[in-house]
Amino acid sequence: MLPNQKIVFLCFLLLPFLAKTQDISDEEKVYAYIKLSIICKSVEFVIAVETQQDPANLLDCQSLNTLEQTIPERYPDALHIFRVFKSKKYLSYGKGKLNTRLDKLIQDLGSELLKLKKDDNIWEDRVKIFLSNLEKLKDDGIAIAQGRTPTTSGDEEMQSPDSDASTKNSFGNMVMIYFASFFVFMSLIFLLWNTFQLQKKIDQINEIYSEKYSRLDNRLDFSAHKSDLVFFKQELDVVIKKLENVEQKVRELSKVKVIQQPQATKVKEKKISSQQLHAQRTTHLEEFHINPEVQIYYAKPDFEEPFFPWENLQDNPSQEHIYKLEINLKNPAQAVITIVNRDEYHDKAMLEDEKYLSLFCEYVQHHNNPSKIITNEAGILNRNQDGWELHQKIKISLEA
Repeated sequence: MLPNQKIVFLCFLLLPFLAKTQDISDEEKVYAYIKLSIICKSVEFVIAVETQQDPANLLDCQSLNTLEQTIPERYPDALHIFRVFKSKKYLSYGKGKLNTRLDKLIQDLGSELLKLKKDDNIWEDRVKIFLSNLEKLKDDGIAIAQGRTPTTSGDEEMQSPDSDASTKNSFGNMVMIYFASFFVFMSLIFLLWNTFQLQKKIDQINEIYSEKYSRLDNRLDFSAHKSDLVFFKQELDVVIKKLENVEQKVRELSKVKVIQQPQATKVKEKKISSQQLHAQRTTHLEEFHINPEVQIYYAKPDFEEPFFPWENLQDNPSQEHIYKLEINLKNPAQAVITIVNRDEYHDKAMLEDEKYLSLFCEYVQHHNNPSKIITNEAGILNRNQDGWELHQKIKISLEA
């Protein structure tokens, strides 16, 4: 489908949507007009009950804003009724449910009026009569909006001075919409016809020049093959010259006997540090016994309090992870803690023993110039939410 065809198709889809949009806007205008009349009558009803007078001269019912401004503050019940129903629209009922929305408005209004004077039978009877009048007011408003004759007359008849004007405006808007739609439709047909004619001319031009393009392609293909042959001949000449030079060197070498002495191959050994060499030689000292009921971790201390956070635990020892935790799965709330028994990991801890050892260890022997750490008695850790907390210190000896 061409882009212009898609545009035409979308315009056909939009025509009903535009008509529906106009209907929805008209329905909202009718709802707002009838709602204004109902709320105005309700406010007048509440004030008339309190004052025993007709308050029509006090109120301006041209709009909700003017009505709110003209309600005196000395009538709090009337202000309450107005403010409760000022913004009620009942849009959840959906479009085309004008009568249902207005019925719900009148029903809620009656419930709110009954709350003003509970357990008052006279008030309840007056509210029922008033609600029946509101029903007639609603029916007359809908009849006027649909162009029908109202069923009531006299004082109860609903006056709509703008009904004829609104009907004319609505009809004029519909005519404008249809004229605009017809104009857009004809413009798109004209654009589509021009596109079709342009595509037809392009096809004719392609047909005329297709033979010329094919001849030009054949010429280009032939010239390309010719250039490939020239390049191949040049490469072949270079290879022949190299072979001739190699043949000449072979002849020269065949006349001279050269005795070559075997040369000892030098093996480049990768240098490692003394600590790494010592670690390789003492790997047997850290014995691992496979026990499915025991988990082993290596921990780095917290430095500020006797505690091992979860993030400081790992699977292998290092210069900082010198504490070995053994957790028996039968009692996972406690762990046994010792110092890793490999000397190559003790250097940093012995140099900074106040930082690494003092919070977690109790010294049995402390040499001034130690070279290794010996665990005399294991310590105990208790598990909590954030990690492992020291319960019993490790007894160690710093030996030379």
